[in-house]
Amino acid sequence: MDELATASEHQKPDEDYASAARREQPPPEPRGEDDLDQMLAEVAASPVARLAFEDAQARENLLLELVRARGTTSQREVAIAMGTTQSAVSDIENGRVDPRFSTVQRLARAVHRRLEFRVSDEQDDQHGRLKNETAAVGSGYTLTKVLTTLVRQQPTRGSQSYIDLSRRLQLPEVVVRDTVDRMQQTGWVTRVDDIEPARFGVREDRGLVIGISLSHRQIQCVLTNLRATAVRAEKVVPLGSMAPDDVVDSIAQVVDELRSDKSLGQGHEIVGLGVALAGLVDGPTGEVVFAPDLRTDEGPWRHVSLESILQDRTGLVTAVENDANALALHEYLLQGEEQSLAVVLISRSGEGLGGGLVVNGSLAHGIGGISGEIGHIVVDPEGPPCRCREGARGCLETYVSPSAIVRQIGERIRQIEKGGDVPPTSLQEAAELVARGNQSATSVFRSAGRKLGKALTDLTSVFGPNRIVLYGPAELLGDEAISAKAFLREVRSGEANIAFAVKVDMMPKVLSETSVACAAAATAVHYFLDQPWRWVKSFERPAELSQMALVGAL
Repeated sequence: MDELATASEHQKPDEDYASAARREQPPPEPRGEDDLDQMLAEVAASPVARLAFEDAQARENLLLELVRARGTTSQREVAIAMGTTQSAVSDIENGRVDPRFSTVQRLARAVHRRLEFRVSDEQDDQHGRLKNETAAVGSGYTLTKVLTTLVRQQPTRGSQSYIDLSRRLQLPEVVVRDTVDRMQQTGWVTRVDDIEPARFGVREDRGLVIGISLSHRQIQCVLTNLRATAVRAEKVVPLGSMAPDDVVDSIAQVVDELRSDKSLGQGHEIVGLGVALAGLVDGPTGEVVFAPDLRTDEGPWRHVSLESILQDRTGLVTAVENDANALALHEYLLQGEEQSLAVVLISRSGEGLGGGLVVNGSLAHGIGGISGEIGHIVVDPEGPPCRCREGARGCLETYVSPSAIVRQIGERIRQIEKGGDVPPTSLQEAAELVARGNQSATSVFRSAGRKLGKALTDLTSVFGPNRIVLYGPAELLGDEAISAKAFLREVRSGEANIAFAVKVDMMPKVLSETSVACAAAATAVHYFLDQPWRWVKSFERPAELSQMALVGAL
């Protein structure tokens, strides 16, 4: 059996190197300033250890060079070219397996590269290797950790010094210093003042991100900073056709317009594109498996490779996600601390009720991308039909989504209040009925809130998030609407039933016009921070390290 296919069975394909390291190893001991020198001295004292160290370092550099060479080519395309699985390619690129030389040759061919080796005198190469050891150790993983910390924690912790980052990340200060200095040279990091010790902050507008919310009949597009908080430009584009090819054409056009916008000025770089939509998305590949709201005459979208198609059309590294997952990643980016959280999204109109889960810094996709689909928890097997599958009944969204609330109020008015109020046709009209004191409408809002509250209680008992964020329309989550007060009162009543009286921070947020588009941008930022050298050319390793990697021994 192919060694690539068997090597990946124990690991999720979308789990990154840092997550694997946290799971498989105990937390590292805090390091002092001279730990790196001590380690190199110990390695130098043992010929066997030194050879092993140099070989491992050369293999890592070589694989990272091949990851960069892949560019916008997806892991899936590389896997097809190699005759293996996408998860196996992910295992190699993230350092989870130690591949054979023949496997690395296949990987190189798949990304249109050729490996060349030479035999040289070891003494001649010794000085060059020692000169670059610090840079080699400090790249890759360290770049990801330093950049992520500066982007996510700057609003809460402010600027940070070399020693602050060293202690927080438990990395040698010399490695942190090298990484920060390289980021400063390329304009991504700036020194905030002249006071010693030097303190640094990330330039949030050095890298800009395009976020797109794709919905029925329109795309909402924003251009944001690296925290997806400041909107530099905004566009709304109506869609005349929902055919995938036509939608891609419209997205590519608006991306081109933003990239050619001269008003953005100098010193900025658009690093990537994020797209969020309602539906089932395969996280590792960005394939839209099923999107019930994106419909053509032939039916809803199924198995559309949107991520790879957009990468090819725009030339930008692209990330496609479910809208609730995207909001979860945005909340994780904003909170600044390593905490697990859950997001529940109630669509402003229509039938949608979704959820997203971030666990230990990673988005939970689950098998087939189904993790977080709180809207399809069955609350009544004999309830109304649900669109999630043939024969499904009584899913939570058939009671809590806006269209479900409107439907239930209409049914009660027609059955109980014959000759009374007119049945509502929208959530806004339903909320107005509550404001006028209609008991049927009030009862439905309260019942919907109670059902959602119970589902959140169950979710908390299983998942244990530090925080739950509810996104939805003002009629359900606003501060002023009487209907929202009735709904939220029942949602919060479920907190009393959480196991062991655990307290969870629950926060309602009203969806704005740009909420999902900004979340799409945050999704791109999340994956950019995971592998920044894939997204931005200025994060490439120094040229001498790349050459070292290619002439190193396997």
